Amino acid sequence: MTCGPDYVRDLSEPILAGRAVGTFTAELYVGEPANRWSRAYCDIRRLGYPRMLPPDFPATWENFRAIGRVAFQEVGGYDDVGYGEDMTLAPKLGVMAIRVEGAACWHHNPDSPKEIFENGRWIGRGHDIKRVARPWRDNSPLKSLIRSLADVRGGSAWSTILARQCYSAGVLTGLIGRRLGIAGHAK
Repeated sequence: MTCGPDYVRDLSEPILAGRAVGTFTAELYVGEPANRWSRAYCDIRRLGYPRMLPPDFPATWENFRAIGRVAFQEVGGYDDVGYGEDMTLAPKLGVMAIRVEGAACWHHNPDSPKEIFENGRWIGRGHDIKRVARPWRDNSPLKSLIRSLADVRGGSAWSTILARQCYSAGVLTGLIGRRLGIAGHAK
């Protein structure tokens, strides 16, 4: 991620003033908007482009971008669960992060088929995959192809087909790793 000049100050201000335990921003933009793989990644993950989260995103979220040191340490920090580690604080704290306006940042998406695969693998190994009802089926080669063709019919670039296949292969690889007890961050 690349952060705007006042990003840390803007996210920290409500915490330092005692109005929040933690904060986040919805002003999250694609860091490399001209890269076709980054754009395809947004399409397959259903993220906005070039603004990844909508302007009317909710005022609270379980994704912490900033948190006070004491609160962070009291709950033992993030859990090493792979993808979704930044969302493990809310259940332990019993509170959600509050949205801060003006804290702009740019997320650098995977920008090659290999990076899309690696990201999918990380997601497949991670904590949040448990929220997906049928991850094995949803990422099967046939289902992935059908979804990517629907994306193209809906206006996505042809590169979305390869991107989705790489992503789904990565998720399946991550799920296998998870089954074998290889969870958390890719080593």
